[in-house]
Amino acid sequence: MNKTILEIMEKVQAEGFDIYLVGGFVRDFYMKNDTNDIDMATNAKIESLEKIFKGMEYTTNYNCLTFKKDGFLIQISPYRKEGKYINHRYPSKIKYTRSLKKDSNRRDFTCNSIYLSKDLKYIDFHNGIKDIDNKILKSIGNSAQKLKEDSLRILRTIRLAMKLGFKIDDELSLAIKNNKKYLKELSYTRKKEEIEKMFYIDKDKFYYYIDLYDLYDELDINKDIVKTSDIEGFWYQTNYYKYPLKKETLRTIKKIELYINKELTKDDLFYLEYNDIKILSELKNLNYDYLKQVKDSIKIKDINDIFIDYSYLKNKKYNITKIKEDILHKIINNELDNNYNDIISYIDNNYS
Repeated sequence: MNKTILEIMEKVQAEGFDIYLVGGFVRDFYMKNDTNDIDMATNAKIESLEKIFKGMEYTTNYNCLTFKKDGFLIQISPYRKEGKYINHRYPSKIKYTRSLKKDSNRRDFTCNSIYLSKDLKYIDFHNGIKDIDNKILKSIGNSAQKLKEDSLRILRTIRLAMKLGFKIDDELSLAIKNNKKYLKELSYTRKKEEIEKMFYIDKDKFYYYIDLYDLYDELDINKDIVKTSDIEGFWYQTNYYKYPLKKETLRTIKKIELYINKELTKDDLFYLEYNDIKILSELKNLNYDYLKQVKDSIKIKDINDIFIDYSYLKNKKYNITKIKEDILHKIINNELDNNYNDIISYIDNNYS
């Protein structure tokens, strides 16, 4: 056990309280996977925790004390049970409890409900260790009720199954299919976060689960989606304007929209980035290696690399913008060498 984690637990125990590690950390610890996110449960109330960690920089949200220490993100929560959920997302109220068992009942999956003491003894109310050994993802209690309470759990279920390589339990899988409609009430910010996490874990499995549970309408994804290897290509095939996407992603999508119905010319390839070409080649079923080879063959990489004397053009009172675009097109298509004398000769012969 890490020294920092032990010191935090000892600090709470020194004040007469119990404290256990719980959640993803315990799961990963048992599976011998590294993690820096540490969740702890204690019978100390939040006011007591604030006194114990007085002098440290921490935040308290949803009766959880959170702080960073030695590269770890530490979250300590009092034992609690939750009231009825509102809007299929948040509990209407949270009550303290002295029972570790009741605290465990509010958690999502059996593999995340295992407690670990400072002396490395497991407390497992829901056979989470057995489910980890069998590589199966089960919810605690009634699966349908868990998903109705918090619709984000639908996406988290899929993401965790992908991350761990677990099979989703049949009851839980059926509950996803029967309760997926509640995803429509989930914020697009939350949906975006989970979608991107899943995509980067394993894009093939991501597409598989989207199709398996038919989540197209709930996530505003085109049903005839083309499986792209870049997330910008995925977002292009959604009602992306509903999602809080980054400006760089939106710029890429706009480029895709501009070129998606065009036959790509050498001029187009000159202006497009390699990643843009890759996405377009997947969406349009084109040969990316060939398009990349064509782009690589272009002898000029930037419009400012043209050997042109702008003072000469100004003195001649030529239309600089028009001439520059014309010369660039000629160089891209091997109709003119990027040579000062050749360019001047071409200009004088065609624009004087």
